[in-house]
Amino acid sequence: MKLFETINARHEMNQQIIDASKQPKRRSSEAPVDWAVKPSPPPAFIHVPTPLPSAAATATTTATATATTTTSPLSTLLANIISKHRHNTHGKLADYIPALTRANPNHCGVCIVTTTGETYVAGDWDVEFTIQSISKALTYDLALLQRKKDVLTKVGVEPSGEAFNSVKFDPQGRPPNPMVNIGAIQIASMIDDNDFARILGHFSKYAGRQLRVDEEVCKSETETGFKNFALAYLLKNQGILEASVEKSTSTYFRQCSVLINSRDLAMIAATFANCGVNPVTGEIVTQSSNVTQVLSVMATCG
Repeated sequence: MKLFETINARHEMNQQIIDASKQPKRRSSEAPVDWAVKPSPPPAFIHVPTPLPSAAATATTTATATATTTTSPLSTLLANIISKHRHNTHGKLADYIPALTRANPNHCGVCIVTTTGETYVAGDWDVEFTIQSISKALTYDLALLQRKKDVLTKVGVEPSGEAFNSVKFDPQGRPPNPMVNIGAIQIASMIDDNDFARILGHFSKYAGRQLRVDEEVCKSETETGFKNFALAYLLKNQGILEASVEKSTSTYFRQCSVLINSRDLAMIAATFANCGVNPVTGEIVTQSSNVTQVLSVMATCG
């Protein structure tokens, strides 16, 4: 498999570096040896158990890199897992936003993306769904990119110990962290010019393709998000909200309503795992220091 060949090649290169470090030091007259691992254009391999349907094939070609479709034992394994568990009917559809109850509970898909750009998919991986609270991590990252020094003055990084929509401020008068709604609304208000187009563009870089908003879900959130409006007014009362209540909540509702599929979600995770570089497009999406900050907050605050 190409994946294991890549891993072995990198292991051999690392071993060469280790062996070189044990060699006698060179004389000052000798030319320096550059042992740095040179990055190569990231491959993009789409592994599927069966040929991609036309709609899915279209989706895979939106990234800058050209995808190569092959089969692999891992993708076949994923397909078997999907087949085995597709009919599991435990749980229920989310209903805190009315429009979410219209989702098809029979959809079941999975995707794995490696840091070398190889992609393994099975099931209904190309069915889109709204990103919801996953958006909080990406908008937080964008705020850090734009104004890192200011973010901590308005939003903390400690777990709240309470529900995602709780009403709570830390001893400094800030939302406890950016992963709860009150912190995410504050972050949304801090994006330069409160410009949602920048947020959508940032999300799209992570996914490796142009994303869009589910206007129906966004409308449903706006019509029923009374507590989120209340949280925004509390932030306004604290004197830290940086845009109007209407603008801040609108931005927050729209970021939660961005449509992604399983491959997009896996690509986002792979970009974080690849130190902020999208492994398929090769684009530097964020700084490695931001990756550390965002993943730390995600691990401790959820």
